[in-house]
Amino acid sequence: MSETPQDWMDEITEAELPESHRKYVRIMGLPAAIQFSREFGGGYVYVPKMDRILNLLRDRHVRKEFTGCNHRALGLKYNLSETWIRHIVESADEDRQASLFVEPDPAPPLPP
Repeated sequence: MSETPQDWMDEITEAELPESHRKYVRIMGLPAAIQFSREFGGGYVYVPKMDRILNLLRDRHVRKEFTGCNHRALGLKYNLSETWIRHIVESADEDRQASLFVEPDPAPPLPP
C-alpha cells in the first residue's frame, strides 16, 4: 500500500510549520492541529466568542441566587439592570413551563 500526502502529516514537527500554523499547535497541540487542518483546511471556520457561554453561566448563577426579592442586589453584583435580572429569571420560568408540555422519551424495552 503506498503512502499519501495525508499520511505524511503524522511526520511533521512544530518547528517545520509556518508561524501562522504554530499558534494553533500552541493552543491545541500538534495532533489536534493536524486533525483540525484535515477537517477544515482550506475552508472558513467561524469560532464563536466566549461571551455567549459566559452569559449563559452568569444567567445560571443569577437564577440560582435569586430569592424572589433580590433583583437590586443581583443587578449590582452582576452589573446588570433590575429589568435585565427580571428578564433572566422570567426566561427561566418560561423554559420550565414549556418543558411541562414536552413528551418524555419512552423508556427502551426491557431485554427478554
